[in-house]
Amino acid sequence: MKNWILSTVAILSILSNVSAQDIELEKWTYNGVSAGILSTALSETETGNSFGGSSTFLTVGSDMATFNSTGTDGEGWHGGIINSSYAGSSTGIYQISYDIVKGVFFTTGAFGSGKLQFGWGLRSNVSGTNDCKLDFKYDNKVHYLVVTDATGEKAPIQVGTGTSLFDLKIRQQYNLIERGSPGSFRVFYTLGSASEVELYPGQLTLPVDFQIDEFRLDVPTRQDGNTWGANSPVNIDNLLFTKQDLSPLLTFVNKNVSFAAGGDKGVISGDTYEPGDILQIITTNQNETLVSVTDVSTSLYADPNAFAITPISSNAYPALASGELYTGVFQVEIMDGVTNGPYTFTVTNRINSSSANPTAFSAEF
Repeated sequence: MKNWILSTVAILSILSNVSAQDIELEKWTYNGVSAGILSTALSETETGNSFGGSSTFLTVGSDMATFNSTGTDGEGWHGGIINSSYAGSSTGIYQISYDIVKGVFFTTGAFGSGKLQFGWGLRSNVSGTNDCKLDFKYDNKVHYLVVTDATGEKAPIQVGTGTSLFDLKIRQQYNLIERGSPGSFRVFYTLGSASEVELYPGQLTLPVDFQIDEFRLDVPTRQDGNTWGANSPVNIDNLLFTKQDLSPLLTFVNKNVSFAAGGDKGVISGDTYEPGDILQIITTNQNETLVSVTDVSTSLYADPNAFAITPISSNAYPALASGELYTGVFQVEIMDGVTNGPYTFTVTNRINSSSANPTAFSAEF
């Protein structure tokens, strides 16, 4: 007869992390590249892609890229990378980042009062042409950042003044998992030693059907009737296009628990239990990505002929901020007639769990 008085609830704690490793899809540090037009600077990943075509005002040298108009109308360049392993991607989290090392605008218009503009972004051609991008814009001695998302071009945000600029870092994040939702497109900048600033936090949106059809650079040299003046160079460095690796990282802690109960015991996964014993398994999960995720759920599965698993908590969360932890709690009863031997439990975390195509990460113990 089973002695229920001696029954003990065992706790198995499982720490489940989603990795925030970056996979470099394209990379340009421009180090050691011979002076020439920008298209000679090939991506340092295996793609060997480049920007700039035959344009002579987009150049490379001294370990940087340089945009330096001759002041000629029609000199601008618009284009990008369309043949790549990531072309057509409609899920995942991607990032464009680069440094504007220096800009000198003295001859852009009379006494630096003219205009210039450039920027990188991603283009989707699913429902017409949709560009989600960030442009740097110089206009009459004021420095702006101009964002374009699913709703169109936003009002310019001023980030500086004067006829020169130093050390502006740009970061653009595209969360295709959450496309169509506010916050699926995020834009950040850091000026000098100041803290990073997010533009339009939680507001920018990717089109609901957005996919990556082109990694694109736009450098118009004429804006609102004003030509980018000659000898007003802008130096660019460390252009990166990355994808977050969302593979699960799982660490299991407090796994070697004891279970006190009367009667004969079976040996399961190295611990001592018997049919009829009840365990409680707690999964502790952490969002280690750089973005918030929504509609999160956790489930636990094992052989239904050996274990009856019942969720104790709801194990569902509307949203998880970057770095936030949450737990899933499950009651596990060992079924009568279970045989000795090792058994596998599978923990599955889902993002967008109520959608037709949730993003799922699983691990076993």
